[in-house]
Amino acid sequence: MTGIAILALASNADRYIHRFIGLAKEVGECFGPHHLFVYESDSTDGTRSLLRGYESHDWIDVVYGDSLRKRFPHKTWRLAHARQALMDKLVSSNFNPALVLVFDIEDVALDPKRVHEFLTEAMRHSESWHGVFPMPTSGFKALRYGQYVKNYTEIENLIKAGEASSWMEGYISSIKDVFLVRSRGGELMPVFSCFSGIGLYRYETYKKGKYSGANVFFTTIVNRPARSSLAPEESEHVNLHRSLGPNARLMVLPNISYPKVLS
Repeated sequence: MTGIAILALASNADRYIHRFIGLAKEVGECFGPHHLFVYESDSTDGTRSLLRGYESHDWIDVVYGDSLRKRFPHKTWRLAHARQALMDKLVSSNFNPALVLVFDIEDVALDPKRVHEFLTEAMRHSESWHGVFPMPTSGFKALRYGQYVKNYTEIENLIKAGEASSWMEGYISSIKDVFLVRSRGGELMPVFSCFSGIGLYRYETYKKGKYSGANVFFTTIVNRPARSSLAPEESEHVNLHRSLGPNARLMVLPNISYPKVLS
């Protein structure tokens, strides 16, 4: 297999669409065969009409969704639904790429140079990963590093007491500090999960995963409706990476930070 599939979400992103499409074409041509899959939903600006103007391009597929806020009460659930729809569209297509690039449109449109730097560095280490990510400057909610949970009972009690959010904030803060210290060594860093706007995967690994925004991971509450009521959300990227299994090698490039911090 050769080539690359590019997957991106678009909602109220009309000011970025043309720049993003141009960048996607530029990136795709660097990898040979390429195809762009975009999911648009519930835009109130000109995003949908702009994307319809690209439907005649044979290398672009657009999936449209409506009323996601009514169907899914939580943000991570909506994001997971949209990202899974793109994965399903790719898998059901006749395109079988070697790689899958997952984008957040706003970030890549603002910082195309950093995108190319990330991809160049990632391919230098292509034998070392099944999924690879730049060093996050934001988006730490998808970062998991080291052992994720030591005491499930303790976490369950926090959730039941309504203290899950504060625990999670503290957890992410602690691993962020450890992660940043470890990154100074400059070597590829294995992670359980990471995503800050862009990620590159081997297709054969990526298509085995499944997105979910529901909190099914750090609690042992058996009653799933109760679980969803007490602590409903988890990063869709964390759940995807968990679903890839323990043999998936997910790495961070510590010398490439993303997205660019704007002053």
